[in-house]
Amino acid sequence: SILGSFLKVTKLNCKYNIVIATKTDFRVFEMKVKRVLELFPFMKHSQIICIHDKSLLNVDWLVDDCLDNLNGGIFNAIVYDAPYNKTDKYLRVENLEQVYYLLEQYYNESKEKKWKDTKF
Repeated sequence: SILGSFLKVTKLNCKYNIVIATKTDFRVFEMKVKRVLELFPFMKHSQIICIHDKSLLNVDWLVDDCLDNLNGGIFNAIVYDAPYNKTDKYLRVENLEQVYYLLEQYYNESKEKKWKDTKF
């Protein structure tokens, strides 16, 4: 749900350094930033970047629906489930609530636990 996503992004933003990295064409980037800030008014302009090669990002986690964006980086990858990206290579989620759950589980539980075996 939109409300559920809003609440989870709010919680994530309070606990973690959230950055929205988009591969959007630079000509529509301003419009996308405006829309993101309308949906999530607690976020700052500095938390939204436009980048063509997401493997250059220095982040702990990258959540994306495009498998190409998850290749080559030094981050932990989570893929949004979609008909065009079927693979068992990455953790899969269907919504931001599941992203929140995975991050909470990762950071709050022992790293020895098989948290990567989580399936939704």
